[in-house]
Amino acid sequence: MRIALGVDGVSVWSSEIFGGGSQLQVRAFLARTFAVEEVEDVELRRTQSYGRIRYAAVSDPARIWNKLGQVFRSADDVLAAPDARKIDADSVYLEDRGEQPLRVARIGNVLSSWRLRDQTEIALSLSHPILRNRRDVAFRLEEELAAILGVQDFRVNTLTARVSIRFDRRKTNVDRLARALEKAWPRLLEGLEGPPSRKRLVAALGLTGLAYTGQYLLPAWKPIAVAGVTLYSAPNVVQAAKQLARGEVGLPVMYTTALTFMLVSGLPFTAALMAGFMQVWPHLARRKMVLSQRRLLARPLRLPGWATRLGPDGVEREVDVQELSPNDIVVVRRGETIPVDGVVEGPAATLWPAAPFGDPQIEERVRGDSVAAGGVVRDGTLNIRVERAGAQTSARQVAALLPHGTIGGLPSSFEAERIANRNAKAALSLSALTLLLTRTMLPAQAILRPDYATAPRLSAQLSALQGIAEGLQRGVLFRNPAALDRLAAIDLCVIDSSAGLGRQRIRVDSVETVRAVTPDQVVRYALAAMGGSRSDRGAALAAFAARNRPSIVPDARPIVRPAAVRNYRNALGNAVEIFSGARLTASKAEVPKRFPTVLARRGRGTRSAGAELANLESDLRPLWVARDGKVIGVISFARSGAIVGREVVAALASHQPRAPIVYMSREGDPGAAAVARGLGIELSRGGPSGVVGQGAARHSGRVLWIGDGSAPDARHALATCAVSVSVAPLSRVGEDLADVQLPRRGLSDLTELLEIGRAHAVRLENDYRAIYSANLLGVGGAFVAGFGTLQVGLLSNVGAALVYVRRAWALDRLASPNVYS
Repeated sequence: MRIALGVDGVSVWSSEIFGGGSQLQVRAFLARTFAVEEVEDVELRRTQSYGRIRYAAVSDPARIWNKLGQVFRSADDVLAAPDARKIDADSVYLEDRGEQPLRVARIGNVLSSWRLRDQTEIALSLSHPILRNRRDVAFRLEEELAAILGVQDFRVNTLTARVSIRFDRRKTNVDRLARALEKAWPRLLEGLEGPPSRKRLVAALGLTGLAYTGQYLLPAWKPIAVAGVTLYSAPNVVQAAKQLARGEVGLPVMYTTALTFMLVSGLPFTAALMAGFMQVWPHLARRKMVLSQRRLLARPLRLPGWATRLGPDGVEREVDVQELSPNDIVVVRRGETIPVDGVVEGPAATLWPAAPFGDPQIEERVRGDSVAAGGVVRDGTLNIRVERAGAQTSARQVAALLPHGTIGGLPSSFEAERIANRNAKAALSLSALTLLLTRTMLPAQAILRPDYATAPRLSAQLSALQGIAEGLQRGVLFRNPAALDRLAAIDLCVIDSSAGLGRQRIRVDSVETVRAVTPDQVVRYALAAMGGSRSDRGAALAAFAARNRPSIVPDARPIVRPAAVRNYRNALGNAVEIFSGARLTASKAEVPKRFPTVLARRGRGTRSAGAELANLESDLRPLWVARDGKVIGVISFARSGAIVGREVVAALASHQPRAPIVYMSREGDPGAAAVARGLGIELSRGGPSGVVGQGAARHSGRVLWIGDGSAPDARHALATCAVSVSVAPLSRVGEDLADVQLPRRGLSDLTELLEIGRAHAVRLENDYRAIYSANLLGVGGAFVAGFGTLQVGLLSNVGAALVYVRRAWALDRLASPNVYS
């Protein structure tokens, strides 16, 4: 080891510490170095076996040298003492950093390679040299920040290599942000595909300016502009030659023909302008998609990267979620977000369920209930036994299935290309005929100006994103976005017996009240508190109220009474609270003498250790209704309502009237037929899932399959059908391979899926109508009103602008009322 002392730093050369592939010595060096509070940062050059400890220039550096000497001579047990200044160096990302200098500094109490530039209570400014001119790293950094709980806004600048972050200090802090960013380096360096190059966009916009100058301002520049447009169009010429060699005619041939007209006329501006529009719209659409994906898809699934772990000694410690193991106990208090999937060990608490697949109403969780990562505790404290943490949680697995940027594999995108190439043939034929008949270039050249491809492409992308976002908010997860396009073409529906068609709806079983209060009034109090809940209990209350004579329940105004599951104050000033059993016990509400017996009887319901059954039974727990602090009634529920399958079959028949419905059972044909008749299905099949393959062959693959997509014997059906829909619970989302998953309410959300698919098809149809109306108006104007190529091209882009604005407005509107934002 060689050491050089200086006024503002100490240089250390050591192959034992910095050389080799081991990181343990480097981390130990950093931990000991930063135990001296005067140290500002450490620069590492591992290929040179070199490290430099930096501190502010002082008149007496020997004092700092002595401190460094003490910490390096101290034993490990001295540094681990409770009163020692402990520094965690394990979070610093050191992999693949050996070829370039690495500077490590403090951000809060965390060591990081990011450099702190500015810090306030709610904002943070960092920089890193890797960000400079790296749009791909910046894009991945933005994706990471969008997924961090508590981050409210951020700006990344690749010119200055800086990132500015504004955060909610109630949900996160500087230490947690620094630790999360340092952990993100593997994904920042090699992760999601970055944004497309801007070279052609810049070139097209530059050519537009050059062409305008040459055509209208400086005629001497016109040959340069013509040459520039020709060079820019060279790839289309090559593609056209390849198409013609194959005996095909499509968009490249049409673009090349338009280029020929431009060369003959010597007027490059319109060609350059159209090339610019063809670059601008995709970049605008992609940027809109990325921003909307972060608002609509990433934000509802944000989870904390830390957790409070309860040790065997009863001591609570904040740890990274990646350090958690199954059966660890984490503590989540009021206002905190649940970081793991697990089972409640106690006590009881009320919470907002995990978005986006929970009913957006406050629910109670007691011992034995399962909870999903992302739920927010409203009141009380939960001790949760960990089942899945980190990337294994259902929320993280859902996030991994959602798109980031352009959505690939959409049939509507392929259809846009097919239609555009078909229209190119028609446009070329009409242009040639016009040139032959008129012997003039203007109308023939104008016919080739409309853009038949760009607007349909962006329509397919933006409409698909809207459908995916709507689905996420309504309990529908599109694992395969192509299912959105295929839903409209379904001509056979196969319902597997694993779909659970025989399950019954929840209904109100009984309502017990105090004197002078009617059952209908108690139910309506509870219904008003549910606030439009889409849960099964909310539907049961609404059905009960509809069957009975109406009674007046004043409008509900929210009040703050955290013990209750739901509460409000009515126009008469009464405070109405809705409890479940556990929270009623914890509250100070007065319970009439006859109700404790009911409470005890209702509380002895059978419970299963299985989390899935625990969640199922939570829907059957009674609701207690209190008015002005006194319980006036209790509502009990039972699963004895209508058969879910009948409603599903009716919904399918309504949305797909021409598609026959087949019930597929693994029992023999007689059993399948009996079940099918009970559900109102005329066709049934028994035995293995080969019926799906036979049906797909007869119906050209346009088959909709509904069942449990996580079942091993469903793989053949999933691979054969055009669209597969799974009703498996959220806990099995990782092993579920269906195109569409309904993890919130299962079959009850099938109607939501069909409506989303139909709305997507209508959007595409309306967009095509707007696009082709503008294009045909331009072509017609060339014949009737003498429109030139510029007017026709601008009209075509008016159609594209209309589609973009329409879709962008819909995405913004979808994000604005998002209850999970």
